[in-house]
Amino acid sequence: KDTPSGHWEIGGVPVPFEWAYFPQTIPTFPPELIAQLIERANLPGILGNTANRIATIVHRTCGGRIDPQRAERPSYVARLPEAVAASIAEFQLRNATRLIVDAVAALNADLAATEPWHLAKDPARRDELEATLGRQLTAARAIAAAAAPIIPGLSARLRHQLGDGRETLPEPRPTFTRLGFHPSRNGKG
Repeated sequence: KDTPSGHWEIGGVPVPFEWAYFPQTIPTFPPELIAQLIERANLPGILGNTANRIATIVHRTCGGRIDPQRAERPSYVARLPEAVAASIAEFQLRNATRLIVDAVAALNADLAATEPWHLAKDPARRDELEATLGRQLTAARAIAAAAAPIIPGLSARLRHQLGDGRETLPEPRPTFTRLGFHPSRNGKG
C-alpha cells in the first residue's frame, strides 16, 4: 500500500527495504512460469496471450493478412456466440464463462497440435500454414466476440487486434497495458 506519507506498508508495517517491481520486459513473466501456472491451476491458457500469439504469427509469416476464403470456422466455436448468449439470458454466467474457457482450451490445443510456427519454416507448406492460421484466427475472433457480454473491454481490445478479415491486422501488442513505474512512488517517499 502506498500511504499518504509516501512510504510502502504491508499490513500497516512500514517496509524498510527497497520495494521490488516487476521487470520492464515483455513478457514480464517467463513463458516457463506461465506454463507452470496454467498446468498447476488446470487452466486452458490465457485468452489475451493466445490472440496475441496468433496475430504475431500472422504478421511474421503472412504480412498481417489471411485471405478470408481460408477462414474456416472450427466446430468448437460454430455456435459459441449463441450458446453464450443463451446461458446469459438464463442467468447462467458460470456456464457462459465455461463455454468461453472451453473454446480457448480447444484453440490452444489446435495451436499445439498444428504448430503453425513450424509450418512457417517450410515454404512447401504455405497453403497448409494459411489454412491453419485462417481457422485459428476465425476461432479467436469468435471467442473474442462471444466474450463481449462478460468482459466487454477485453473483448473490444481483442476484436481490434484480430481484425475483421477485410484488412491487414494491426501490429500485435500485448492485450493489457503495462503498469508504468512512477518515480514518485518508488518506496522512498
